[in-house]
Amino acid sequence: MEATEEIERIREAIKELKKIDEKRKDIISKWNEKNIKDRGQYILEPTSEVKMLEQAGEVLYKELLDKFKLDNSNILEIMAGNGIASDFLFSGIDAKYKKFTAPYEVYDSDDNLIKHEGEKGYNVKTLTMTDIVDYRKEDRKFNKTSVTENFEKLNTVDAVKKYGETSNILLLICPNPDCEFADYFAIKDFIEQTREREEEKYIVLFGNFEESGGIRMDGSEYLKWYLEKCCRFEFGLLKKIHFSTWWIDEDSYYFKKRRLEIYKIKPKVKKTSDGKSKSSNKKKKRKSKSTKKKRKSKSTKKKRKSKNIRT
Repeated sequence: MEATEEIERIREAIKELKKIDEKRKDIISKWNEKNIKDRGQYILEPTSEVKMLEQAGEVLYKELLDKFKLDNSNILEIMAGNGIASDFLFSGIDAKYKKFTAPYEVYDSDDNLIKHEGEKGYNVKTLTMTDIVDYRKEDRKFNKTSVTENFEKLNTVDAVKKYGETSNILLLICPNPDCEFADYFAIKDFIEQTREREEEKYIVLFGNFEESGGIRMDGSEYLKWYLEKCCRFEFGLLKKIHFSTWWIDEDSYYFKKRRLEIYKIKPKVKKTSDGKSKSSNKKKKRKSKSTKKKRKSKSTKKKRKSKNIRT
């Protein structure tokens, strides 16, 4: 009964998302600096605990950059705000990875030539930060990491359109719950763009993504549904490869909880000449092989039985 109810809820969510997609142009037309400006972003502090952001950076390095050997990654951050949160997150990464160095040669004190291969790391090449408003101040102090930071004033959809193809990671840190589906449209566009080109790309979310009654969720309405239910079960677009949760105090206000989620975008299922997916054909082949084995085992059993009767 519970499984049937869950399927119905997924179907209802998909219907709602289709309605939102139909209104896409009207929704995007309402995105402007006047409507969306966030006064809190002018305070040069992150809304998340600094320690959590640094830990998230360390985990991001370990569970994505290092684990999947992502060399010279280009990261696109949408809804970057004042960029302070990104600084702390990347200072956590910076402590863990080595810069690439080219092979080099040196002579020791006895004039012997020593060849060094150089060091290899899994380096973040660029971080492109974007937001519909430029919240940064002239006196903004960046954390000195070896990540090259660029900022451009763009809404989320235009950011993905401009930088999505050259970026292999889409990053969202605490997306605004009142952002009128800006995160949903951008994530959907990034997935579709990636699958068209058949590339290996990732989506990284950091924020309050816990399901709990009465506590505000980061991100726009239905973002959780789209990522957790619709993408994974209905469309098979994403695969969650890691999540980590940090708790400062269970009784404290909502921003004391934080979660890091890493998703891999699944490639398109290639179809054969008969219009069916290769995976379904493989399943059929496996099934036919197993049925053949079963038939074979049954026939051998019959033969053995007949031999026993004759003796």
